[in-house]
Amino acid sequence: MRDEGKLEDVWKEADPKFRAAITREKYDDFLGAVRRKLGKVISTSNLGWNISTFNFNTTVVMNQKTVFERGQGAESFTFSIAGTNAVLVGYNIQSMDLITK
Repeated sequence: MRDEGKLEDVWKEADPKFRAAITREKYDDFLGAVRRKLGKVISTSNLGWNISTFNFNTTVVMNQKTVFERGQGAESFTFSIAGTNAVLVGYNIQSMDLITK
């Protein structure tokens, strides 16, 4: 996503499990709060990734260190792999700047 503002596209293309875990309104509120408090993405770097397969289901977890205009955070993106497609099933951000600003 990298701060391209394509939240609608991310929502539409996310796995149904992702959309079932959070309402569209709460998704917009959450990511809006991240944007208001931390600002735009300045840079991001890879902290590591993990691939696991269980019962023919492959999952990839990517961990990123992201620097924003007004802080930083550790982001985790979880993707389900279906053929050659990676579909978002989870997103998490940990940032002290998000809760203190």
